[in-house]
Amino acid sequence: MKKPFLYLTCFGLALMSLSIVSCGTKEVNATEGTVLAEFDWNGEHHTVTLEEMEQEISELPEYKQDDYEGKEGMEEYLTLMAESRMLLLLAKDRKLNEDAEILKKVDEYLHQLMVEKITEIEVDNKIKWTEEELKQYYEEHKEDYIDPEQVRVTCVTVDDEELAQELMSEIKEGKDIAEVAKELSEQRKNIGPGGGNNGDTGFFSRNSYSVAKDFVEMAFAMKVGEMTDEVFEQDVEGPDGATTYYMIFRKEEHKPERQKEFTEEDVREDVEREVEKARREKLMNEWVEGLKKKAKLQLYLDKVTGEPEEEEKAEVGQKPEEGKQAGEEQKSEEK
Repeated sequence: MKKPFLYLTCFGLALMSLSIVSCGTKEVNATEGTVLAEFDWNGEHHTVTLEEMEQEISELPEYKQDDYEGKEGMEEYLTLMAESRMLLLLAKDRKLNEDAEILKKVDEYLHQLMVEKITEIEVDNKIKWTEEELKQYYEEHKEDYIDPEQVRVTCVTVDDEELAQELMSEIKEGKDIAEVAKELSEQRKNIGPGGGNNGDTGFFSRNSYSVAKDFVEMAFAMKVGEMTDEVFEQDVEGPDGATTYYMIFRKEEHKPERQKEFTEEDVREDVEREVEKARREKLMNEWVEGLKKKAKLQLYLDKVTGEPEEEEKAEVGQKPEEGKQAGEEQKSEEK
């Protein structure tokens, strides 16, 4: 499953340099170092060395390097290196390094890399901010860093009213709702909020469970420790109409709305991202505008034309067929 990544990398680099190379930058017939693989091609001897392989693996993205750790991973990479070099030699034999379509793509990719690099130099490497600027952004956007009011309930949900009434009777006779919810979940019959977690919904906000708003409103209105005194009916709209679910639930916890502090890790990280994004956009615009001014760029937008849509050719409010018919009628009248 990893071969396509390596093969494509090898082919791309080989064709960009218009010579046969491995996934790294060394010649395919290099012989320096400890030879791990060798083969003959068109009368020439080719090798793959330990040093080449280690160098290439070190130049891979970190997430790819993990795939080739240990003896088994390095053996797999060695096999891929040898196979890819043979494929590249075959490609050169067939003069793919001279193929116009391939060279055009290589040129386009090269241009893309050059633009990305110059942008990195002129914009990305110049993005800076101070601690005070981060705090200022946080203060100006504090409303974006609020944990909403949340509740947690233990819930039993079934689609059988008779079963729901039986369960309610068990609870009123002294059986804890948490035990009922757990047993029902283990039987895969607890089909509502928290059904996959023994009836524990975890914390949720007023925007949760959009198809069961009545349940959400009731959960927020109840006091902690309070349980529904009768089976609660919740209608849920579906493609085939509404389905009624029968619920019994107890409110376990209630968290009020909370202002998150700048010092919290996730808040600071988000603030840094937003400040960096705004700073980058500002620097990018200033840089590009400066280039336009230096180059005395002129855009003749009025000369940009395109074939108008058929609807635009017809008079306003007319369908294309009606426009055509009206034109024919006018010609007939003129005759």
